[in-house]
Amino acid sequence: MENYLETEIGCTKCFSPAAEELEITLYDPDTFAYIGTLDHETDLPEGPFEKRIDRNELQLKPGLYHVLVYAKLKDREDTLESKILLLESK
Repeated sequence: MENYLETEIGCTKCFSPAAEELEITLYDPDTFAYIGTLDHETDLPEGPFEKRIDRNELQLKPGLYHVLVYAKLKDREDTLESKILLLESK
């Protein structure tokens, strides 16, 4: 379980009723250099979006990352920025 990055995004909090497109990308917190895309989904239903991502598949090192979440519904686009801390697995 420690090797998984759990992401939960309430799509209805960003916009309603659903999302045509959702993308989650990681950036270096200091330089904002692009690291990679965690996930890209289309045609999400209304309600919370949950997905488990194996951090080993992404080859991510423990540390702090800047996260950008992009979502689109029809002619409306929203972004959400945050930081996540990935800890060393035991």
